[in-house]
Amino acid sequence: MSETALAVQPSSAAQILRADTPAVLSLAAKRDREDVLAKVEAMAVIEELVTSGLGIMTALGEVAKRYVGRRGFSAGSLGRMYRLWINGGRKTDAAGRPVGEMYAPRDWRMFVPAYTNGATEAALDNPAFRTHVQRLWAETCREDATGNAVQRRLLDDWFGGKNIPGYGTIFSWLANQGRGLPQGRVRRSSDYPDGWSVTNLRRMLPQSRAKRALVQHGEHAAHDFWGDQLLRDRSKLMPFELITMDDVRLDILCVMELPGKKAQVVYPEAVFAIDVATGLILAKGIVGHYERETDGDGGKAGTKRGIQQADTRFLLQSVMERFGLPMDWQMHVLLENASASLSTTDMHLFERLTGACMDNTGLVHRRLLKSGWLEQGGQPWAKGWIESYFRLLHTTTNHLPGAVGRRYDLTPGDADDKARYALTVCRKALAQGKSIEDLQLPLLTLDQYHELLDEYVTRLNWRTEHSLQGFGRVHEVELNPGEWVSCDDPRAVLMIHEGAMLASRMEAPAERFRRLMRGHRMQAVHPHQMLPLAMEKRPVSVRAGKVTITRSGRDNLIFFDPSSANQLDDFDGLDKALIGFLAADESQIHLFTNDDNLTYVCSPRAIQRVDIRDTDAILCRAGEVDRSRDRIRDDVAELLAPREEALRTMREHNERVLADRLDVADAISAAEARTPARATKDDAARRKAEQAARWERQARLARAAITGE
Repeated sequence: MSETALAVQPSSAAQILRADTPAVLSLAAKRDREDVLAKVEAMAVIEELVTSGLGIMTALGEVAKRYVGRRGFSAGSLGRMYRLWINGGRKTDAAGRPVGEMYAPRDWRMFVPAYTNGATEAALDNPAFRTHVQRLWAETCREDATGNAVQRRLLDDWFGGKNIPGYGTIFSWLANQGRGLPQGRVRRSSDYPDGWSVTNLRRMLPQSRAKRALVQHGEHAAHDFWGDQLLRDRSKLMPFELITMDDVRLDILCVMELPGKKAQVVYPEAVFAIDVATGLILAKGIVGHYERETDGDGGKAGTKRGIQQADTRFLLQSVMERFGLPMDWQMHVLLENASASLSTTDMHLFERLTGACMDNTGLVHRRLLKSGWLEQGGQPWAKGWIESYFRLLHTTTNHLPGAVGRRYDLTPGDADDKARYALTVCRKALAQGKSIEDLQLPLLTLDQYHELLDEYVTRLNWRTEHSLQGFGRVHEVELNPGEWVSCDDPRAVLMIHEGAMLASRMEAPAERFRRLMRGHRMQAVHPHQMLPLAMEKRPVSVRAGKVTITRSGRDNLIFFDPSSANQLDDFDGLDKALIGFLAADESQIHLFTNDDNLTYVCSPRAIQRVDIRDTDAILCRAGEVDRSRDRIRDDVAELLAPREEALRTMREHNERVLADRLDVADAISAAEARTPARATKDDAARRKAEQAARWERQARLARAAITGE
């Protein structure tokens, strides 16, 4: 019996638990604390109703009504609990047998969930079985259906005759029960041990959400559930000291007009640059994720066009040209490793031209098991400032026409029909030479959405309803209706009057940016300084005197120029020894050494393809190619000059020797070889006889074919 059992007549749950309230509140699980308090309160109410003269069944029904929808508070369950509450005793297991600890009357501990009820054969207290269940669960990947999946596999193995740790096989278990093997394919609960319900199996799983996520989904899914986290403080950052950039697919459908009187319904994709110190959006770029109908714009027909590294490069360049570079601290730029990133060459060039420090977020590269599979991926939490901004932006704009959910099941069911109608109307209008801006559509055009996005970004830059880390509070005084002045303003002392309203709010990102930049200077960036950044560039290698640029989905670009070929000889065969800056029209590439000096080498032109149907162009180009090879031929001939001298000497010697031995017979033979032979009459007769014989043979074959002889 419990040593601290309460034996007083209660009038409320507060009186019952007065002495043991700390013990109740010390229960580990919140649901256990709530369950105990609710059941004690229910028992107190039932006892008061019965004491007042109400029948027990009526009292149970009245109390059950107060807990409609809550599990374990039906009239029957309350009746069983009330009998134990009044009389004391032991709980019963699923078969109705008394098991577990003996409780005194009105001992609140009887309501602490003890899932095994003290039964020694209970599944929850079977370590081998718990381990087996957890290992079955570790092979699943769906959190919402884990219990069902584990139970099905467990029963499959059980009825299949496999040994279940902690229980043995179905044959031995049924033999101990004195029962025979079940017939048919129906699985009855009496054919397997108690405690194998879906709910009970879930109780055997690890309670740590970090463990559950790590086992089922890996490092990325478990990140938010780790107890220990790296928390970064940005309160001491200055504007432009850390800028991060990322791309996002915006959850809205828009109509995008394309060249050639065409249109598509697209998802907008955007890349944003955010100042981490202030949370201010410095710049953004937006494109429609459309399908190319012709070759161009960075790809071939039939491929998708979204955010590219060139867009990120242009956006970062525009930020620097608009705001300049900080003079009192160094700028750091944090990029991701996908679309909103830059090539190693671009990052190196940015650092050289601007003095900024460029870096990428880290990558997950880990094996949970030594012999397991490698998990790889990005670390979006490393730039959580902009990731959380995207969530806020989606929430702010999800009322716009055409807004959809982040998944298919969260998307309005009529979204496809809206898109079909909008696309049909737009194509008709464009075919008639009319602007789609004159139409009333169920979707926004890409330009309309871009204008709205500008406004929403501005509003979010001035938002004050936030809890951004490192931000301060602004204390203001209302001088006149709608006219506010900050208490930090030196003029506030002279302007505040008696009865003025004082208010406090969070600092807006734009206000924080302006406050922190006060007294600091920015160095302007000249457009010519940023010109190399605007050009497409990449490390290149020289092979056979030419440079080849490989492009996914497009023809390779090959650059070769006879006039500049000599300068490339020293780099031929070296891997990525040069950096190539591609001209806007792709007609030429400017090559520099791939080192800190960036020394200019040459600018070979692109080799243009010739229409295979144009014979004159083919011959002309073939002549140019042959003449361009003369340089190599001349170099090789110079290299082989000693061999040429030896061969010339050999030939001259042989000619002198053979000239002295020429006799009359050789002269006659040579003359006869130059004289054509004359045909004789005998030759003509022979040819006529052969022709007559052939005709006779053909006639004989024809007669046989007709007459069958």
